[in-house]
Amino acid sequence: MFLLGGSCLFAQNKIIVSGLVSDKTTKEPLIGITVTDKSDKSVGTVTDVDGNYTLSVSENATLVFSYIGYQTVEIPVKGRKLIDVQMNEDTKELETVVVVGALMKKSDLTGAAVRITAADLKEIPTSDLNKAMQGKVPGVYIESDPKPGASAKIRVRGNNSIQYGQEPIYVVDNVIVDRAFDSLNPDDIASIDVLKDASATALYGSRGANGVIVVTTKKGSKGRNQVTYDVWFGSQSFTKEMPMLSTFDLRDLRIEAGVNAYMDANPGTDRETAEKIFSNPNVNRNPIFTKEDLETLADSTSYNWLDEVVRSGFQQNHSLAISGGSETGSYYIGLGYNKQIGQLVGSDYERLSGKINMEQQVKPWLRVGTNTTYTYADENPVGSDDIFPNSLRISPLTPISAEPVFLKRGKAIDHGLANPLRDKYISRQNYQTNFINSTFANIRLMEGLDLRSTGSINIIQREEYVYYPSVSAKASSEKDGYASAELRKSRWTNWQWDNTLSYNKTFAEVHRLGAIVGTNTSYYGENWNWLKAAGFQNDLFTFKKLDGATRLADSQLSSDFNSYSMMSYWARANYVYDSRYYLTATVRRDGSSRFGPENKWGTFPSVVGSWNVTGEEFMAGQTIFNNLRV
Repeated sequence: MFLLGGSCLFAQNKIIVSGLVSDKTTKEPLIGITVTDKSDKSVGTVTDVDGNYTLSVSENATLVFSYIGYQTVEIPVKGRKLIDVQMNEDTKELETVVVVGALMKKSDLTGAAVRITAADLKEIPTSDLNKAMQGKVPGVYIESDPKPGASAKIRVRGNNSIQYGQEPIYVVDNVIVDRAFDSLNPDDIASIDVLKDASATALYGSRGANGVIVVTTKKGSKGRNQVTYDVWFGSQSFTKEMPMLSTFDLRDLRIEAGVNAYMDANPGTDRETAEKIFSNPNVNRNPIFTKEDLETLADSTSYNWLDEVVRSGFQQNHSLAISGGSETGSYYIGLGYNKQIGQLVGSDYERLSGKINMEQQVKPWLRVGTNTTYTYADENPVGSDDIFPNSLRISPLTPISAEPVFLKRGKAIDHGLANPLRDKYISRQNYQTNFINSTFANIRLMEGLDLRSTGSINIIQREEYVYYPSVSAKASSEKDGYASAELRKSRWTNWQWDNTLSYNKTFAEVHRLGAIVGTNTSYYGENWNWLKAAGFQNDLFTFKKLDGATRLADSQLSSDFNSYSMMSYWARANYVYDSRYYLTATVRRDGSSRFGPENKWGTFPSVVGSWNVTGEEFMAGQTIFNNLRV
């Protein structure tokens, strides 16, 4: 018997599949998305600049769409030649918060914390981060300043101190920034976490009493190299002007006030007689109108001094970013330019910014990274802060003229009411540089146990110049009416060294334990010098040639150097059961050179528990709340 054996070969038909990959939320095409055949990883491609892809696979293949920062999608082909895909962002990557040199999950913060994403910041075109947060965080009050380059005032849950300031502290890539936060470029920001209550801010001890704003800047994405350029232009104008009295409104008001005062002083006088006295055009007898006032009334003219010092403002903002990465590292390079022309004549602001963030997995157990920010700002503030209010206070009866140094209130000269047409020629120039750097090394000692060491520094240098020309009200009020100049130079230095040991472990899938211990060493130093030179014979060189001052007896000098340091130890333990029940205990011990000799150290504990109601079965299926806690 002969057995004939054979084999059959089955060939699967190949087809060409194409389509568009886009973001499910923004609907924008996604560049660099990896598309592979699940059964044969050697077959793959990436989407082009328009989000399109083309791939030859078998008609029964399963396509896998993957990219760092997005949830992986698997779609069976089933003979289809056109497959469009919409991908969701991977929110797990958005759950990390950098606090005091360590990484924590945002969901494990048991206190009151609110996150603002980069998409939220882009909703309002502004160059100021505080203004970009306006209206987005409950319990946070932000008051904008319309002056170019001016920072907004921010209060977290109201005023918390009568004597020691109201401002929250800012933590930018692990660097505690006490000032010049407004100089950061909003286009470089990935997220902002506002920590509002005692539990959320406990890691910062006494310094977190007014709230903490944690800023995380952008980083490159693995496997994706890209170049982005954003630009916007905008104009500024008063949406609603303050209603002002006209010439005739003011005339009637003055007459009414004069008549009432006269009748109070002379009870036997009838009103008709009193009105004749105060409405008489004879300047020698009329106590409430000057000769110039009566001439304005005769011409039926109203003068608006505010129109002489305001204009339409204009802004432009440019941002260029280059980012990318691989399986072992990432990079982000950002450049920014912002220009503002203020609504007050003579005011403008210009800012240049640079940003470099880099991370590298040197060894499986060692990861290093650095975050660097540099900004340069050139500000021309309005000559005097009184120009705007003084323009509003001037009577509409007063003809617009640069001749008077001080204007009249009624018939009397008001030396507190300087002529804004003179003061707008005051020259002011401010320059500021801000350098922020944090560099870290993270060592994985074992699974779940990390040692992280971070060194950081913040250096701010500021130069302020002002020149009061001979025509200004300040120069006219000085002896002999000489012009004067002032300059102030200051330098602020802050360096920090943080070391943390963190442990994170999940047991039986429902028990999650996290513990962090750490130390912080900080130094803060400031020095400044101030100079006033008086007696310039002309206004040709302004503050650029101080040796032209002739009144040496009226010149002044002043300077100061001060510094302080802190040493802190802290620990936090966090237990989570089934993502429903949370318990957090925190303690921080601060030692400061500012504390008294007998009390150099202070201890700040916090214990809090919370219940995630939305995690319970009876809340399943509801769509009203995505995170409800007690």
